[in-house]
Amino acid sequence: MSLTSFLNRPDPKTLFSYYVKDPQRKLEGKLRAPSLSKNYNLVGIAFDYLLRFNLQYRFPKAITQKWVAEIACDLMEYLLPPILEEDSEDVINYEESLSEEDLLHSLNYMEAKEELGIAKMNHQMYLLDGVLRDDLLRSALVLAQLDFVFREKYFPKNFGEVGPQDIQDLRNLINIVDFSKFQPRNTCILNPTFHEASMLVGGADADLVIDECLIDIKTVKDLLVKREWIHQLVGYYTLGKIGGIGPERMEGEMIKNVGIYFSRYGILELFNIKELIDLNKLPNFIGMLKIMAKTEYPEEYNKFLRMTENKTHK
Repeated sequence: MSLTSFLNRPDPKTLFSYYVKDPQRKLEGKLRAPSLSKNYNLVGIAFDYLLRFNLQYRFPKAITQKWVAEIACDLMEYLLPPILEEDSEDVINYEESLSEEDLLHSLNYMEAKEELGIAKMNHQMYLLDGVLRDDLLRSALVLAQLDFVFREKYFPKNFGEVGPQDIQDLRNLINIVDFSKFQPRNTCILNPTFHEASMLVGGADADLVIDECLIDIKTVKDLLVKREWIHQLVGYYTLGKIGGIGPERMEGEMIKNVGIYFSRYGILELFNIKELIDLNKLPNFIGMLKIMAKTEYPEEYNKFLRMTENKTHK
């Protein structure tokens, strides 16, 4: 469950289609970093990590949150079979007592934990010297595989396997980034979430917030502004208005623009939020969104209410 899944449901799709305007922009640009493999989704997610690593190196005051890959490992650890105490008489037979499924999950977890440790080491090394080594690019791709574990709830059979063409693809993508477009005056939030508001849609995390602009990264071959992407951006904006943005709960009112970075073109396209939704109608829109969230994800909606009540009481 996620914002994307929520927006694909019939009623939310109708709601967004009614309230959200279509900017109907025609973009032009040269494909500067064509794909080198068919691992489109994997490279796209890996580039999200890599761009955030670069921004963190360039802007050390950037606000960071736990990687989705880390949350995936936490989830895998939570689902591990119970571990016996060392002095238990049954410890010798513990491995034999595990089901094949539990044993496989335990082995997958150990492999994931090891790769996560390597990624953290490569990340820290990069933050120290800024050298873009292949080891870091490989780790970004492995972290992307762990994202699949969290979002799709399955462990890739080829986990840890990374092709040289994917590494080169990432290097080509990062080489065409014009970092002046991402230069913050005050605020840089990497992979922000929206606290209890994320519960309304079954989970949501954006890519970047730079000052008053919320940015989504699209690593795609076509230079098109798809309507569903505009809905996604307005969805993030709305969740930010409800729950705040990032660890410091930046006020949603601070967001004035939303944007899409087309990473294969090196183009950042921005939209004033007023182009996309009538702010006078936003309270009605938020009310309808909550009603639909209650219908689509009742358990998550109840969690949202509990978290909101706890915040109010504090």
